[in-house]
Amino acid sequence: MSVDILSEVVRKKGYLGAAVGEEQVLLDMEHGVYIGLNPVGSDIWRRIEQPKVVAALCEELRAAYDAEAGVLEADVLGFLDRLLRQDMIELRAAADS
Repeated sequence: MSVDILSEVVRKKGYLGAAVGEEQVLLDMEHGVYIGLNPVGSDIWRRIEQPKVVAALCEELRAAYDAEAGVLEADVLGFLDRLLRQDMIELRAAADS
């Protein structure tokens, strides 16, 4: 399964986070692994603390950043797919919402 624009995503519990400048460092308590997020990744991580449809997330990010819509969507979907592969987010189809 992969993330699409109509998916609803939410971050999983079990991560301790600390801000390091504009970046976020997360500790996966279950596996004892540290994960570093750049400023935009950190912003996305904060925004998906509660369940959010990816299309709405992209709209919020377009309002916050000066980025072309197609590029932003592709980057967000790629980032969320990485988080999904690392078991850091939960995903469900919009029809399940």
